[in-house]
Amino acid sequence: MTASLKSRQAGIPILHDALAEFERLIQEFPEEECYRKSRADALHDLGWLYQHSHEFEKAEKCFQDALHVYEELATLNP
Repeated sequence: MTASLKSRQAGIPILHDALAEFERLIQEFPEEECYRKSRADALHDLGWLYQHSHEFEKAEKCFQDALHVYEELATLNP
């Protein structure tokens, strides 16, 4: 395993922690769209890490979840 792959994989739990925090913030402040956008950005980044770690099913799920949030935000702010 290359060093860059190891460093990418090290980012996965960090992004999972960030997602948990964004979920908490979304529950506490549902009117603040910035937390939903940050969650979508983190999902996208996590998808990228999974893709480059050859975990394609996990990557696809993250990208789909991120897209869903982006679409919801676009509907609220056309």
